[in-house]
Amino acid sequence: MSYPHRIDRPILLVSTIAAAAASASVIAEQSRYAQAVLASQPSGYWRFEEETGPFGNAVAGASVGTASGNLTRGVASMNPSLGACVRFSAGGVTIPGSAATRPGPTYSVEMWVRVETPASPAHAITVGRDISPGSFDVMYYYCTATGCVLNAQLRLSNQPPATATNVLAPIDTPELLEWRHVVVTFDQPAGVMRLYVDGTVNGESPVPSTALAPNNSNFVIGMHDVPGFPYYFRGLIDEVAVYQRALTADEVRAHFCAANGVEPVCCPADLYPNGVVNGADLGILLSEWGSTEPVSADLNGDGTVDGIDLGALLGAWGSCPD
Repeated sequence: MSYPHRIDRPILLVSTIAAAAASASVIAEQSRYAQAVLASQPSGYWRFEEETGPFGNAVAGASVGTASGNLTRGVASMNPSLGACVRFSAGGVTIPGSAATRPGPTYSVEMWVRVETPASPAHAITVGRDISPGSFDVMYYYCTATGCVLNAQLRLSNQPPATATNVLAPIDTPELLEWRHVVVTFDQPAGVMRLYVDGTVNGESPVPSTALAPNNSNFVIGMHDVPGFPYYFRGLIDEVAVYQRALTADEVRAHFCAANGVEPVCCPADLYPNGVVNGADLGILLSEWGSTEPVSADLNGDGTVDGIDLGALLGAWGSCPD
């Protein structure tokens, strides 16, 4: 006599449990990056998970984003922990201008981004026209005959002499075609504007003390919101967040690593980058022992490879965090 129900149900149950576990794992991974961002208290955070309708804001009470033009939803993001993203071809997402999105004396914008068609100039995020006071733009890449740069600008005035803070970071074209975690921080009281790529500072500029004019324009993702000059970004954008303060270097690094960022930012003791801290890394540290030159084994950044760095390496012994 056969017992089909006794066979099928356990198989079905095991399959259901496995699927639920996989789903729970993805959800847990998704939430790790989001939790890191939300812990830094953004004034707006658009995760781009919606396949229809407005793009929701993960910050309670903040404005949603409205899509227009040519874009594709539900595209796989940098990794499963980030869920879905949006492919921009000749369109954008518009968030109404408000105190949450308006650039101020301290300000940060964060996103995951990947260029697919390296035509330039192309704006990933803008607030107002780039020649108007108080405007902000991340012209994520700008390519010339001599190479490409990442660029961010906050316009302080358009009166002679015009003043703006620009921060530039050279980047090779192949690097543009890979996912990048990009953060721009503006800190007028501290007198500095920084551009971070993949958890580390890639460029910084001094900030003049010129009063910052308010700009109530829309916060636009994927294009330059100026008739006749759209400067479309052509590629993938995800996890856009804005803050009314300057993120710290530790926060930027923590956000990048929460999305399963790569070495060496998230596992500095992995000197021989293979995902594990072991004898190969110890050998590199010992070979650089006593060095006062900038070397990878100076784990605490004090200018010398010594016992402090050895202790840090031994404390990180084993597999790097996921």
